[in-house]
Amino acid sequence: MLAASSRVARVNSQPHSLFVGVRGIKRQLRYTPDIEAYVHSSFLEELLSGRPLFEIVADPFNRSFTLDEALRVVFEMKATQDKSLDDPSAETKMRIVKAIYAHVGQPFLVLSERPHINTDFLTIITDLEAGARDNVGALERSRALFAFGRERCMAFGPLSEVLGGQPSGERLVKALHFKQFLSIDLRRGLFRDTPVWLTREAEFGRDV
Repeated sequence: MLAASSRVARVNSQPHSLFVGVRGIKRQLRYTPDIEAYVHSSFLEELLSGRPLFEIVADPFNRSFTLDEALRVVFEMKATQDKSLDDPSAETKMRIVKAIYAHVGQPFLVLSERPHINTDFLTIITDLEAGARDNVGALERSRALFAFGRERCMAFGPLSEVLGGQPSGERLVKALHFKQFLSIDLRRGLFRDTPVWLTREAEFGRDV
């Protein structure tokens, strides 16, 4: 889901481990977070405001930003049936972890399956992932710019047809979304009339 967001520049799984010494306990505590993501500042702001993760991912975002401009956020994901939620020792460990991240100024969020994960939206992400690992080069980007002409937004179906139809054209649109050259509006699903936006970086290249 995070990789499909137009406001996420990079995602790393289990990026590091913390080893914590606690007075009175001989063995060090070890904690490895689930995910590290480099996000646009607005992404973090909306999460902190309480907005569900899947809604933020679904939003189109046509502003470009570099990895240097992104904020690093560390995530712990909790399933609804996670037994550690009722474990006092696990709760104590998590309080220690939160204190460490807060001390070094590292944004750290614990997100529960509900309300942040939506099963219907995961189906959309699965469909979108068809082009996630496709190679995209200058030729593919140029074809997309030519398809848009002077427009900033096109519908998913007509754009896919111009770029080669089914399945190659659709895969290219999806791949360009994952490369953040395009941003697909996923709020209502992936349909023929779904809006697809050029990013501002892509528009800059067109204007030049």
